[in-house]
Amino acid sequence: MKRARALSMIMFAAAGLSLAGVRTLLADPPATTSKIPDLMASPRPVPPANLDPKTAAALAQANATATKALEWLKKQQNPANHSWEKGPYDPPAITALVCKALIQSGVDPDTDYLDKAMDYLIGIQKKTGGIYKDNLATYNTAIILSALSSAPEPEWQEPKARALEYLR
Repeated sequence: MKRARALSMIMFAAAGLSLAGVRTLLADPPATTSKIPDLMASPRPVPPANLDPKTAAALAQANATATKALEWLKKQQNPANHSWEKGPYDPPAITALVCKALIQSGVDPDTDYLDKAMDYLIGIQKKTGGIYKDNLATYNTAIILSALSSAPEPEWQEPKARALEYLR
């Protein structure tokens, strides 16, 4: 029961970070940074006069929540293999969902903990191109491919192409 709850918390935190992208409603998507972006900042800032106090407060609260979610997720990372899996039977797609949420929230893909997690995912890729441990091959490969596609990292291109070919 504890493991299931922990996995649920990780999934909700990752989903929350993805929702932190509400700033795209106000401006273009952010360039990646090494931390959660300030949701009030933008390449084309919205003048404070255009934001009603309720919206400004909601954006400030969303930024604070996203920052807390990031810190919590970083603490949940497995130090042994750099995944977010809590047990040997957890699918690697969990790690991929967290990685994708972090990248979409503005975390630089070259940040040490994120880079190691992506290396873990690439490291379990099979000769066939599938990226999974022992079951749910198509599901895990598709979710991990989505994470690999979330940033144009050169070292992800070959594993990404192999995974795509596997799914075809």
